[in-house]
Amino acid sequence: MILSAEESDYSYEDSPLFDVTIEEFETCALDRLRILAEIESSSARNRTWAELAKVTDDQCRKYLPLDSTPKPTLEKRNLNPELLILDEERRRDHLSHFVLRLAFCRSCVACHSKVVLH
Repeated sequence: MILSAEESDYSYEDSPLFDVTIEEFETCALDRLRILAEIESSSARNRTWAELAKVTDDQCRKYLPLDSTPKPTLEKRNLNPELLILDEERRRDHLSHFVLRLAFCRSCVACHSKVVLH
């Protein structure tokens, strides 16, 4: 069964169970790559932990903002536009994680998921 984005729980354990456009697939992957590239760059520059944390936080807010508010119920999401934004943030985070997991895994076992492209 394929769940809508609203019904999914966005667990990193599972592949996304929602429809994704090619553009969204690419954009989410590039946004997460930008964050990871900045982390790697910070390491190469021997930044302190505090500097790394600040740079990472800034990059995350810019490219993949994600509120840490607990996931609302489906009923609450439908009544509150702010919760729909939160749901979209979680959806993008889940998708970007999975896309890079697919891109960088070295075996099918490492991916732990079946992917269906239509």
